[in-house]
Amino acid sequence: MKKITINSLQLGAIIISIITALIMGISVFNAFVIAKVDGYIATIISTILGIIPLLLIIYIANYKPQLNIKEKINTLFKHKTSFIINLIISIIITIIATTSLFSVVNFIVSQFLSNTPIIYIASFLGILTIYALTKGIETISRTSLILITIDIILFIILGMLIINEFKIDNLKPVLEYGIQRPIKASIGTMLMITIPIFTILMIPKNNIVDNKNYNKTILIAYAIGSSIIIIISTLTIGILGQYLTDIYQYPEYIVLKKISLFDFIDRIENIICIFWIFSTFISISMCSYYITNTIKKNDKPKKLAIIVVTIIVLLSINVFKNNTTFNYYIINIYPYILSILLLLSIIIAIKIKHKKNLE
Repeated sequence: MKKITINSLQLGAIIISIITALIMGISVFNAFVIAKVDGYIATIISTILGIIPLLLIIYIANYKPQLNIKEKINTLFKHKTSFIINLIISIIITIIATTSLFSVVNFIVSQFLSNTPIIYIASFLGILTIYALTKGIETISRTSLILITIDIILFIILGMLIINEFKIDNLKPVLEYGIQRPIKASIGTMLMITIPIFTILMIPKNNIVDNKNYNKTILIAYAIGSSIIIIISTLTIGILGQYLTDIYQYPEYIVLKKISLFDFIDRIENIICIFWIFSTFISISMCSYYITNTIKKNDKPKKLAIIVVTIIVLLSINVFKNNTTFNYYIINIYPYILSILLLLSIIIAIKIKHKKNLE
């Protein structure tokens, strides 16, 4: 089989895409609902806490760099144990993909296509994901690099255009409800930001062309992605204030509506949202890539891709009956599911450490 290779820039773009895919309706939403006006503080704390799972991912990636995560687990544990661990991880990754898909589909329906059945939009994104999977990880990574580069440029431009709307008084009172809420919110947000990055472990480190920069690439990409979330959460609360932020399901989108380029180009928010949607598409593609390669190692799956993505689409439109159910799930259930994968990462890292000591 031909060795699949991508470069460090493409890997970094995938990581940034995974992180920014969670901005609207998931990670920042969690921070605002729990921490209220201190939501931006929660995102700052979550970024610091996120270094821990990120270092775990790097540590696991550096062990037997020629193997993907499934193969590493198979070498570390006995057959039955490795099967159970791989199965649990695949289920959690499926849940992550399902959650991300519903989030973006729900956003599209609520903001743009209110009369369109959710199944149509979910199916369209599902078809795009299947197509991406059949083209392989190189195509997914190149697409991610192009999209995230444009996205970051737009983000900088739009940030400069909207900064005059920012009011420092809207960030007050600081820690109105004490430090407990920001810390609680930061734990959930940290899990939502970092755990999906686990999917990059399906790409062996040796498959990265310039893998000498592997660790640095992951850390820099994480810094960029998490900085975007911090800036967006701070701008959102600073522009809208606590009460308007509480009212809107997607306050970040409302902030973007305030932008008018040179006073004659409006609806700029839709441009940035298109790239956010594509970031979610990359994230879902990586989840699907992980699952298909856990079942059978194949960089360009076809029939398996159709089956896996179809399951994700069907779950996304059937599990979450309405927006209220989804919001409750994001705050009260989703973080606990993600924490299982964090726990498994710790167990894998400990097993690697033990294995190295015996060698």
